[in-house]
Amino acid sequence: MILFSDGYEGYFTQVEIGKIKPETIEKMNVLKDIQATFQYGDSGKNGAIQIYLKENTYKDLPEEIRKLMVKIKD
Repeated sequence: MILFSDGYEGYFTQVEIGKIKPETIEKMNVLKDIQATFQYGDSGKNGAIQIYLKENTYKDLPEEIRKLMVKIKD
């Protein structure tokens, strides 16, 4: 699962994603087959779920989630 929040991105397991408050989620995309593989390479061969959080919610994420995310844009 790929999480996007305020210019950050991270790859997480179902257990880690379960720690995110549902009210912070703006939208989710499910990528299957070639679409997931095209975007994420071999990591996407079984599909991918993209989770986009609402603006200004990065600071509200648990520390263990934030420390695994990387800045992708300003």
